[in-house]
Amino acid sequence: MLPVYQNQSGKKFVNARELHEQMMVGKVFAAWIQDRIDKYDLIENEDFFPISEKTAGRPKTEYWLALDTAKEISMVQNNHMGRVIRKYFIEVEKRFRLQQPKTQAEAMLMYAQHMVETERRVNKLETQVTETNHRVENMSQIIALDTKDWRNEISKILNAIAYRKGGKEWYRTIKNESYSVLSNRAGANLDIRLLNKQRKMALQGVPTSTINNVSKLDVINDDKKLTEIYVAVVKEMAIKYQMDKIS
Repeated sequence: MLPVYQNQSGKKFVNARELHEQMMVGKVFAAWIQDRIDKYDLIENEDFFPISEKTAGRPKTEYWLALDTAKEISMVQNNHMGRVIRKYFIEVEKRFRLQQPKTQAEAMLMYAQHMVETERRVNKLETQVTETNHRVENMSQIIALDTKDWRNEISKILNAIAYRKGGKEWYRTIKNESYSVLSNRAGANLDIRLLNKQRKMALQGVPTSTINNVSKLDVINDDKKLTEIYVAVVKEMAIKYQMDKIS
């Protein structure tokens, strides 16, 4: 049914456009509300409150009716829905009255409950602020990551992302994602570069065991520009996955 709104002072209002829709009036809203205002001498800022706003760049006025005014308009509409809505407003008023304290003890209890709820909300907000500050601080540390100890720091970030995704089994997937983004951004085929590096090492007589341990990280490390791009890629991944803890 039609919502009834209440401000901080306890005054109740109904949106005239919503009332118009519920009563299924044949006349367009703008003409209908102006007719109600003129015909029943409704007083602006007492019986109704016009609020101007823009929708898609076009001006639009919303009318907020005092509950008594909405009840009167429903009654004089003189159709089935108008009568139904008027009875509904009467029931709403009854429910609001039942919620009001009847004795000083009830008032004190309601006040105490209100204070407890307020404290709960404040504590929740403080927790959210603390968590947000922690994330911001952590993001600052990630953004400050430079290329001096990049291999160790990037390993920490990728491990943290994998842990957030579900565990260490995610590490290979996350690492491959970082390589894929790097390859696309830098226009570099890491697989071919790795193969070329291994062939070059073999021609130089480097032991096979050493060659087999060469990784794409070594390829990235050989190219300063590639290293800078890769560090930037991993930073972006940390932000993408909303990392709040890097250990």
